[in-house]
Amino acid sequence: NEARGGILFVDEAYSLAVGGDGATSKDFGREAINELMTVMNDGDPVFIFAGYEVEMQAFVKSNQGLFRRIDVTYHFVDFSVPELATILRYEVKRGGFRIEEEVTDGQLVALLADNTTESMRAKMNGGLCRRLFRAARSQLDQSLSLSSSLDEMTTILHAHLEAAVSEVAGV
Repeated sequence: NEARGGILFVDEAYSLAVGGDGATSKDFGREAINELMTVMNDGDPVFIFAGYEVEMQAFVKSNQGLFRRIDVTYHFVDFSVPELATILRYEVKRGGFRIEEEVTDGQLVALLADNTTESMRAKMNGGLCRRLFRAARSQLDQSLSLSSSLDEMTTILHAHLEAAVSEVAGV
């Protein structure tokens, strides 16, 4: 009822369709779907179910009533490698850091393209950039000394990015 008049966003909605073993455990996901469907009939609130495409298809098929209650679906294309490089720069800047000037956009694109798989990029999408930033920041932290300048403390080097992508990609 708290969402009345608004929007109810359910991320990774497909996880609701994954139930227990059917014999000994209670399937709260299916119960939740049934409860949501009773509210979905009147269109208030607006429901947004989000998740990976294949898993979401299984979610919609998990209950015949869902298909007829979901009027519109959108598929968002995965980010390209150059877009991920741009997002990585944004994450770094948003975090109060910068990437050393010598690191070009082309080098970032090559680093991502050469050290991550298409499958990894598709599964993680923009989240890959957040993880890379955290790992690069950790690499930066490990390289600092007590005498490091503020500029050194906030500048992520190419070497930090290389180590970060190796760590995140498991290379």
